[in-house]
Amino acid sequence: MSSSFICFKGNGFHAQDSLVEGMLLLLFEEIDQVYRNTSPWLNEYKKLLAMESLPLAYGNISMQLNEIVTDEARKNILLHIIDNLHLKITDIPNFLNGMRLNALRRTVRYFLVDTGEFLWPYHEIERQIEEMPFSEKLPVTDYLQKLELVKKLLSGELDNLQDQQ
Repeated sequence: MSSSFICFKGNGFHAQDSLVEGMLLLLFEEIDQVYRNTSPWLNEYKKLLAMESLPLAYGNISMQLNEIVTDEARKNILLHIIDNLHLKITDIPNFLNGMRLNALRRTVRYFLVDTGEFLWPYHEIERQIEEMPFSEKLPVTDYLQKLELVKKLLSGELDNLQDQQ
């Protein structure tokens, strides 16, 4: 399985692509549900997350942190979003599962098609989801750990290039 380097201001960590894709999908959903159309930069970030979640480049998925976190206010909002996701994963039984991530894949790809960002027939979206689904049982602890590492990265607590797995 491929892994990508999640970085911010020259620091970062490696994570399996499937975990990164899952985090991107969950961030997309949280932004869409909580901040829908209230902030231009979050709308742009939602679009970037959607594009990065596409299976176009294995081992090179980005969370676009350097591009989007340009000031303290944005950083704090993103930290709040990650905290909300962490709470949902830990507090809501079966919140994080393969069925949810497969549905989010569909939602994100339809979003990209509907907004004109990506030309993809709906039947191809469905075919791709059916051929490469997320497993129903996901490594929830790994997702929580990686979300925690993203928080540390944004907060400046992860200040070396060592893998923190």
